[in-house]
Amino acid sequence: MWLILSAAPLAPVYLALWFSARRTAERPSWVKAAPTFTMLVTNVYVDNATPDAMAQMIVTTAADVAVVAEWNETIAAALRRAGGDRVYPHQVFDEHDTSDYAVAILTQQHPSDQGIDNSSSIAVVRVTIPVGTTE
Repeated sequence: MWLILSAAPLAPVYLALWFSARRTAERPSWVKAAPTFTMLVTNVYVDNATPDAMAQMIVTTAADVAVVAEWNETIAAALRRAGGDRVYPHQVFDEHDTSDYAVAILTQQHPSDQGIDNSSSIAVVRVTIPVGTTE
C-alpha cells in the first residue's frame, strides 16, 4: 500500500510523458513532394554459406543505395554472377581492406563525391549521391 501512495505523485508526470511519446508530430507540407531514395543495409557475414542467395537478394531489392558490411571477394564474385554490376554500376570499397569489417557502398546513380578514409585501423567508405535536385 505504501508503494502505491508514494508513487501516486508521479502518476501525472508518467501520463504526460506517455501521451507526448505517442503523439504524432505534424508533417511539413513539403514532405509529400520531397525526393526520396531507398537504402538497403545488410551484413553478408564473412563466412556466409550461401553467398549467391545473399547476392541475389541484394540485386533483387534494387535499392538506390546498398551498404554491405563484411564485404569480401566471395560476396563480390557472387554479386557479379547475380548481375550486381548492372544494377549497381557504382561500387565503392577499399580493395586492400581484407578485414572482417570491410564495407562497400553500391549505388545505382553516379556519385558526385566518394572516398575512402584509411586514417584509422578501419577504412571508412563514403559516398554522396544526388537526390532530387540536391545532394
